[in-house]
Amino acid sequence: MGLISPEEVSQVVVAIVAHSQTMDVLGHLRQEVSHDHVDRELTMADGGPRMRIIITPHIIPLGSLTPDILHLAYSPYFQRRFEHDEDEANLDEAISAISKSIQLSSSDNKALVTRHWQLGALLILRFNHTGDPDAIRAAVTAQKEAVELAASVSSPSLSHYLQELGFSETRLFMRCQLPADLEESISTLERAVELTQVDGTETEALCTRLGRLGTALLLKHGLTRQLSDLQAAIDARKRVVDLTPKYFDAYPARLSLLADAYGHRFHQTREIKDNDLEVAAREESIEASHKDHPDLWRWYSYFGTTLYDRYVLTEKVEDIWRSIANYREAMRIANEDVEVLPTLLNRLGYSLELSFIATDDPAEIEEAISIQRKAISMTCESDPNLPMLTHRLATMCKMKFGQTQQLVDIHESATMMQKAIKLTPPEDRSALGNRLSELASILEAQSAFASGETLDINDGIATGERAIANLPPDHVTLPHYYRDLAMSLNMRFSRSQDWKDIERALDLLAKVEELNGSKDLVLRRSSLDLLGHCLELKFMATLDMQDIKAAVDARRRYLESTPEGHPSLGDGLSNLAMSLEKHAQLTEELDDITEAISLAQKSISLMPESRRASLSRRYIDLGILYSVSFFKSSDLDDLQGCIDAQVKAVEVLPEGHPDIVPALLAVGDSHILRLEHTENLEDIKSAVDRFRSAALLPTGLTWYRLEAARKWAKWANHISLESSLEGYGKAIELLTMYIGMEQTMARRHENLRSGLFDLPLSAAATAFEGGQVKTAVEWLEEGRCVTWNQLNDLRIPLDDLFDADEQLAKQLLSVSRSLEVAGSRRELTVLSVDALQAAEVNENGSGLATHHIDLAMERTRLVEAVRLKSGFEDFLKPTLFSSLLQDLPTSGSVILINVDHLRCDAVVLRAGLDEPIHVPLPGFSLQKASTMRDQLRGKLERSNVRMRGQTGEDGEEDGDEGDALEELESSLTRDDRGIRPRKLKRHTEDLQQLLRNLWNLVVKPILDGAGITQSGTPNNHIWWCATGPLAFLPLHAAGDYKPEASTTVSDFAVSSYIPNISTVLNKSRAPRAFDTPNSGVFLVSQPNTPGQVPIPGTVRERIAIEEELDNKKIRYLSVEGEAATTGVGIENMGRYTCVHFACHASQDLEPLSSGFFLYNGRLDLSTIIRSNLKSADLAFLSACQTSTGDESLSDEAVHLAAGMLAAGYRGVIATMWSIKDRYAPVIARSFYRELLRLTNSHGVEGINGLCAAEALHHARQELRRELGDSEDALMTWIPYVHFGL
Repeated sequence: MGLISPEEVSQVVVAIVAHSQTMDVLGHLRQEVSHDHVDRELTMADGGPRMRIIITPHIIPLGSLTPDILHLAYSPYFQRRFEHDEDEANLDEAISAISKSIQLSSSDNKALVTRHWQLGALLILRFNHTGDPDAIRAAVTAQKEAVELAASVSSPSLSHYLQELGFSETRLFMRCQLPADLEESISTLERAVELTQVDGTETEALCTRLGRLGTALLLKHGLTRQLSDLQAAIDARKRVVDLTPKYFDAYPARLSLLADAYGHRFHQTREIKDNDLEVAAREESIEASHKDHPDLWRWYSYFGTTLYDRYVLTEKVEDIWRSIANYREAMRIANEDVEVLPTLLNRLGYSLELSFIATDDPAEIEEAISIQRKAISMTCESDPNLPMLTHRLATMCKMKFGQTQQLVDIHESATMMQKAIKLTPPEDRSALGNRLSELASILEAQSAFASGETLDINDGIATGERAIANLPPDHVTLPHYYRDLAMSLNMRFSRSQDWKDIERALDLLAKVEELNGSKDLVLRRSSLDLLGHCLELKFMATLDMQDIKAAVDARRRYLESTPEGHPSLGDGLSNLAMSLEKHAQLTEELDDITEAISLAQKSISLMPESRRASLSRRYIDLGILYSVSFFKSSDLDDLQGCIDAQVKAVEVLPEGHPDIVPALLAVGDSHILRLEHTENLEDIKSAVDRFRSAALLPTGLTWYRLEAARKWAKWANHISLESSLEGYGKAIELLTMYIGMEQTMARRHENLRSGLFDLPLSAAATAFEGGQVKTAVEWLEEGRCVTWNQLNDLRIPLDDLFDADEQLAKQLLSVSRSLEVAGSRRELTVLSVDALQAAEVNENGSGLATHHIDLAMERTRLVEAVRLKSGFEDFLKPTLFSSLLQDLPTSGSVILINVDHLRCDAVVLRAGLDEPIHVPLPGFSLQKASTMRDQLRGKLERSNVRMRGQTGEDGEEDGDEGDALEELESSLTRDDRGIRPRKLKRHTEDLQQLLRNLWNLVVKPILDGAGITQSGTPNNHIWWCATGPLAFLPLHAAGDYKPEASTTVSDFAVSSYIPNISTVLNKSRAPRAFDTPNSGVFLVSQPNTPGQVPIPGTVRERIAIEEELDNKKIRYLSVEGEAATTGVGIENMGRYTCVHFACHASQDLEPLSSGFFLYNGRLDLSTIIRSNLKSADLAFLSACQTSTGDESLSDEAVHLAAGMLAAGYRGVIATMWSIKDRYAPVIARSFYRELLRLTNSHGVEGINGLCAAEALHHARQELRRELGDSEDALMTWIPYVHFGL
């Protein structure tokens, strides 16, 4: 037996030397080796693994144990200790020992090759353990030394050393991403392959080296995107497969790696032949595998992905179904493996999503969402894949929303996308920018239902800009970033119309074209598509022919880059057709529209029938093109073509699809259009049938269904009153659904302005026409004052529910209070990246508006739960007429007046009467009401009514209260509280004539019909509830003002106003507390509000009131000037039953933004309402126009008076227009003096608003007796009105 190399004795030495840790062990060693053969098992002193030591004498003379060998002896021992306990100190000792051994070795020592190699191996071990890039770089250096030494001695192991060095260099590149390292790796591996024998003796070694070379070449392709690198990788892996016998265990895995390379080429070229090769390799790899192969699940999964990619290219639905089947098989084999199942679930979800797009099968998107939720639930919070999984769920929910049009689906999409953004690392700018862009789209879709959030798209744009700035100018992904940033800028332009955005987007897309050209066809087509969209958007803002021409050119270039048979060809044809339609808008020629129709028809022929929703939309586009052609040509054949296309759009959709509703609407509208040209009643019947079908569908956007119901009701009135009434009933039902609590009050009012404000009036007029008076009243009650009704619903007493189910009542109460606060938000919530990624947003990563929607949906669920309880079946359902008769005031009448273009009617409700008194008003009309309103507005404008406290043109200010009556004629030209009159000719008959017409046409017929007669002292009380333009007219002052003998409504009754009947019912049901510790008046006076015109009369007003209160020893608190802050105001409103504001007020179109200007700012209604004023009784709003509403929302009572009623006050004194600063103290003194007298006459101590209407009636009449009935005198006392009880 020959001698072995010295290092091979280390196995012997290490156990003994390490055991004693001294060199004296050599004596012991000599004793041991004196035997011919010693077979020993030694146990490590630290209890480590047992090592079998075989010591054979004659192997090596003990004199050969030189220092380099002795240091070498330590290394394996410490390496084994590290492998046992993973203590890095042991690994450091092993590396140190081998390094010292190398240093002590002579340069001609043949063992240096293996020692350098051993050092490299230990450094790789350190890299595997720590990931330290210095470790892998040092390992490569050591291995290079070994390779050089091996080459110098022509070592037969050189090819093996090169193989491992190349692999280490590949790992170094993957860690440090330096291209030079990858180039060295490829060069090293190519050298290893060259040195490998091809005679069959080293086949497996050759396969290993070719495989590693293929991997390195794929990595290089990732940097260069050069197909030559990819082809070299394919060649290497193909050679591996060819060298491997099919019966080898490694054959399936090597086929799978070849399939991967084909997949890389397919993703770059998008050529079907590459996908065919990948499919074949995937199939064969599965067929060649044993059923128990550990990677079989993986290969099924890969095959599923390959088929997914194939479907994206071919749109053959069989491919996506095969993809789904392969993913399911992969999941079956994986068998609930929590390590891999989330990934498989996510991939299966992708394929189900595409199958859903292809088939519109709701079961598939439901399963996809269910699977994605499961994947997320199995993924830990720290998993880097969680943001992607959450992103996918958001996308799926948005797709489901596209089919269901349900708020719950788009809401979940928004919530999940916000969570995905929160989870996205800030440094991952590409993913963050993409998710921000998608969230903006989701929130825009959600805005069709609810006010809520919009994304601060500036953040997304800034993120994209930063990502671009960090990329080198030649980076392969730069064009993609340019394209994505252009998309965000385009979106911002659509909101802001900032021309810099669209110009920058167009510049970026030009850069994409310059850098990409035709290299990446997918990128080219997507960029051209975006370019066309940008130019169309610009054209719609400029109507510049050059912009739409450029858009058409971009669309044509898109088609040029799309080969025949490509699945996106149909989209390109459709987009070009619609661009030509826009171009045709500016020309008289039919050529554009004729070509567009031809293109649209071809796009339809290319659309797979399985994609029913997309096919329907193309038919809708074709209908639009035919309609444009009809408007240009007046050819009824074109209109028939439009109808045929729209009918087809309906027919191809699956039952229950939400797109059926707008498609049916379009068909109905086209029939109405044809009716206008042919006067054929069959078109009305067809239109009504389509509108009715759309309105009654249970799915689809509520807005579309509501529009369909309105049109159904409107046009059915021409052929069937019964059908028209049915349509209006559905419309009223849908109206309250459309104006939902998931919206802010501002958004609800905005929606009502969009053509809905007159819907309940038209519905009621039709009901009157059909003799259904009770139905008319119910519809007016349900369809008017929607937002105030909703606020009242949130505050409905729950005493009975507490008795039946305390827990449910508490939940409903809590959610209702939170929803009230959420609904009072005045502005859109603008989300920023910082807010979305902040932990404090909320546990789901969503913002205020998303929480608002959560509350609305939870309240709906709770209300449904309440209705399931016995006795609560009608909880919060629309009020029936019989219920409206309950709790009416015991004295007086509620008079509801409906004004519509069809007819005008009044209904008188009175306690004790089971039937309403119906008073038709044939002499009145909507046109007359509008004219009278406009006349009054003109009168006020001519008087220059503005705000309380203006001085006259002569600069004089208000005098004392005592001078008021004597200086009436002069004062009326200069000191109005809110009036700055010009010195005009008197219009002596304007206002009197208006009041006379109002008396003759409206009020007198109603009084006669209701049997309300004149008496010396009016003891009747009328609560006026007017609709439409009549709501802006002073019914309480209607009359024939003659110098010799006037007859006015004041001779018949005391007048109050109510926004709707529920207002008086709710106040009547709530008992008035006469003996309360909070009884008293809180007085606020602001004569010199910062930023406002001075109103010195407020000081005299305060003093006058204080004198009256002092006379009756009424508790009060007065604050004025700097002391009257918003904080003091809201605090003391809760401490006093009555409040009197003598100040400037702001009447905002959004009612909750309206308020009173105090010293430090505005005390708005939203703050007052949230304060929950439990003892609120009477509010006197001595400010300008506090009962003047928005003409576009006449039936929503958008004014301060209604707002104060909603805040809890039982009665409110307000003004219809600006009041005289000089006469405000007069009215106030008279009012409070009479109110206190009447209160005392009822045996009540203190003050309350029980007799407020009578007291105001008295004050107005008293001032009228002093001033007379001149135009200017009427302008002085008429504006004061009473609302509520």
